[in-house]
Amino acid sequence: MSLKYPTEAVVDPATQIVQKEPKRKWVSYIWDTFDKSPQERRLLFKLDSAILTFASLGYFIKYLDQININNAFVSGMKEDLGMYGNELNYMQTCWTIGYVIGEIPSNILLTRIKPRYWIPAMELLWTVLTMSLSRCNTPTHFYVLRFFVGIAESTFYPGMQYIIGSWYRKDELAKRSCIFHTSSGIASMFSGYLMDAVFHLGGRGGFKGWQWLFIIDGVISLPVAISGFFILPDVPEISNPWYLSKEASLLSNLRI
Repeated sequence: MSLKYPTEAVVDPATQIVQKEPKRKWVSYIWDTFDKSPQERRLLFKLDSAILTFASLGYFIKYLDQININNAFVSGMKEDLGMYGNELNYMQTCWTIGYVIGEIPSNILLTRIKPRYWIPAMELLWTVLTMSLSRCNTPTHFYVLRFFVGIAESTFYPGMQYIIGSWYRKDELAKRSCIFHTSSGIASMFSGYLMDAVFHLGGRGGFKGWQWLFIIDGVISLPVAISGFFILPDVPEISNPWYLSKEASLLSNLRI
């Protein structure tokens, strides 16, 4: 007669770390990481510090560079360049056309080119184009550059939504998407204050006040764009960013 010994249940450590349905605590309504395991909290802190920070700053400069034409127009550009017709509307239309045309190809390229290269590269491109607006002296120059600014900026919003959706679970997306979108409103408010500040630079370096707005916008955007090459990750399946250990990278894949 054979003796049967009780077998111990094998518990996957990952199931103890990744909680599919964590118990809700009241503090989780303030920030959802309080419901997570310590390992997940550390991972989410690093992801928030990298992805959410870059996404918010990037969307801030995108919106800042998008709407600066309005503040420049009413701060001397109209009079200096004799734009007394529908030139401002045409500039905005050219940007919109470029944005619409660029969105679908940009999303296709995101599946062919690593996002950590493609998104910051497009940020760098629209930064250079924004600074180039300071040298425009005819409406046609503005139309052309605004069109290409729209194409370059069309990458950022869908690209960052793709990245955010790849790294966070559905119960974590709402708060982070809200923070991401809030940065555009802050940029809209900040642009007016920035125009008021740089308007007094008019005459320095041979530039008008409205020209300095485009230059300063580019100066603000440049470090954000460059930082993306170092901190923006790809999707979890193919990414191993320097700020995540191998265990954290594995955990990020188990969570999704």
